[in-house]
Amino acid sequence: MPRQLSNFDAFLRALHRRLVLVRVLEHAGIGALAGCAAAGVLIPLLLWQGRPSLPPVMALLALGTMSGIVRGVARRPSAVAAAMEADRQL
Repeated sequence: MPRQLSNFDAFLRALHRRLVLVRVLEHAGIGALAGCAAAGVLIPLLLWQGRPSLPPVMALLALGTMSGIVRGVARRPSAVAAAMEADRQL
């Protein structure tokens, strides 16, 4: 027979899932920003050489976003960190 979770435990689990999702999205955004910075340096160089700039720029954006997602998943917050964040905000 499955164990019933208390309301508090269910709240903490849901909060932890949301906090992990938010942190992964934050890291993905930071990675995309880093990809944009690298693309900002690369675009003028490619245009100066007369080469197309869209494929390398898209690759940099995708690489930055994916590396941010990987970092966000690897460094996800613990359940205790989620409880502390809820305590801070409530």
